[in-house]
Amino acid sequence: MTCCRCGKEIREGSVYCSHCGQKLDLQTQGRLAVGAEEDYRAYLGPRADKYLMKFKRFTTKEEEGFALTWHWPAFFFGFWWMLYRKLYVWALVALALWLIPHLALPACFIWGAVANYLYYLQAKRKISDFRNRSYTALPAVTLAEIGGVNRWVWILAVLFAVIVGAAIILGGVFLYQLFHEFLNWPEYLEV
Repeated sequence: MTCCRCGKEIREGSVYCSHCGQKLDLQTQGRLAVGAEEDYRAYLGPRADKYLMKFKRFTTKEEEGFALTWHWPAFFFGFWWMLYRKLYVWALVALALWLIPHLALPACFIWGAVANYLYYLQAKRKISDFRNRSYTALPAVTLAEIGGVNRWVWILAVLFAVIVGAAIILGGVFLYQLFHEFLNWPEYLEV
């Protein structure tokens, strides 16, 4: 069971939260799951239902932990997906692994397998930090600002793709001109 105020785990049957002192009663305990789900919905933003379904696999009544799930966007676009979902530290790790030869492909499989769990851990931590910091009248608005997505990432990704594409095309044109002259060198020799 979790506290509706701070989000931390508390013993079953407790009257007060041992972390923040919030009084718990049967009515409050009945709303914990609903409150937690509303917090996650506000934090997750777009496609919250999809992520909540995955997050339920990480929490059971007995314990909480990793469960293997798959996430195709993280598999194909790990770095960009992590920036989009505000997982900045993991985005840097993904970029570093992508730049190391022979680790880019295995890293894609790793991100596909653990992305949902990494996102769950971040969402849980951010919601808990928010609950510990303050309890405002409109938590959904603030949780949406803390979580949600970075819409500018897709603009940056398209811009990056255009720049890389232009560099490849210009590099190809340059190499074509260079080797075209090199391969036609006998025409220039006067014998």
